Amino acid sequence: MNLTPLIESIYLTRRMVSQHNGVKYEKLYKPTLLLAILDIIGEQQNTKIWWNNTLRLRFIHYLSLINSPNHKENLTDPFWRLDCMGWKIFNKAGSTHIPKPKIREFDQLYGQFSHEANAVLLKREVRETLKRAIITRFFPNKEKLLQQPSSIILKEEEQKYIIRNLNESRSTAFSKMVKDIYNEQCVACGQRINIPNLDTSFVDAAHLIPFSETKDDRPSNGITLCKNHHWAMDRHIISPTPDMLWDVSPLIIAQRSPGEAALLALKNTKLLPPKKQSDCTPSPDALKWRHDRLRR
Repeated sequence: MNLTPLIESIYLTRRMVSQHNGVKYEKLYKPTLLLAILDIIGEQQNTKIWWNNTLRLRFIHYLSLINSPNHKENLTDPFWRLDCMGWKIFNKAGSTHIPKPKIREFDQLYGQFSHEANAVLLKREVRETLKRAIITRFFPNKEKLLQQPSSIILKEEEQKYIIRNLNESRSTAFSKMVKDIYNEQCVACGQRINIPNLDTSFVDAAHLIPFSETKDDRPSNGITLCKNHHWAMDRHIISPTPDMLWDVSPLIIAQRSPGEAALLALKNTKLLPPKKQSDCTPSPDALKWRHDRLRR
């Protein structure tokens, strides 16, 4: 099965944003709950996830590993609002439960993903692929820690399955997520081309720190660039700075060609900010990493 739709659903999961000491951060209850759910599906070999103490304890376990700012045990909201992979809430009779119940009524409910997701979630290699996708999107700095609870020995064919599906699907999901945040506009030159009914894009979703370096697919590690400016940034002749300005390598000489003159004109201009989700502004650390590598 092609896992790209499921991984895209994970990457595009809506999440709350809060603030701690003046810094915005993602509230990561939903992806934390997803990690717990994938573990439980593997243990019980059943895709029905009941609201019970087993789920609560596994959720708390992952929260303790993540140690996000001001995190609290807040399971009712992500359980009810987990807008991912077709998740729905049912009562004991198997009917969709609407509206949101009172807390004391939750122990009568279970959640389940779409039929397409349920059909593959009992496979160990699928769960491991999705778990690694969750980590690269939300918890790249906790990779080793979060994979410990499911440190199982995978067969060679399962390893190949994971690598093949994860590399292709997460790259597609990252691209779609970042382009949506920046409304498919180049953050350097501002150009945006949107042709209705034509499946094409004028911009690329570019990692500030390459994925191979950090396995980091958070939107704060991505910007959108047109082909020219993506090429120039990847070759370290232009770079964003931690001040959200563009810098240009002194190797560029305006008099040499119109192309170099256009690049040099970018110097000290501002990066265009995200059109959506202000917490997705590029990370200062990622901007510094990129600027440190500008050719001098």
